[in-house]
Amino acid sequence: MSELKGCPWCGVRAQILKFAGSSLWSVGCFETSCEVQPKTQSAVTFDLAVKNWNTRFYAELPRLIVDLSNELDLKDEWSE
Repeated sequence: MSELKGCPWCGVRAQILKFAGSSLWSVGCFETSCEVQPKTQSAVTFDLAVKNWNTRFYAELPRLIVDLSNELDLKDEWSE
């Protein structure tokens, strides 16, 4: 299992939840001072819940910006 990352907004250690009477798991921030208190959607396994929590969109931003920039440059060439 991967180490659980802290909350992306407040940095506090996340908590892992297992829903009573089911096999579903979730991870979230329950820090009362956190303005966002993000949580993952329910996952069918513990490992998947952790993976979902640890996946951060902003880690992909540099690649997405380059892709978008390349696409926009290509469109400008078509309009000339």
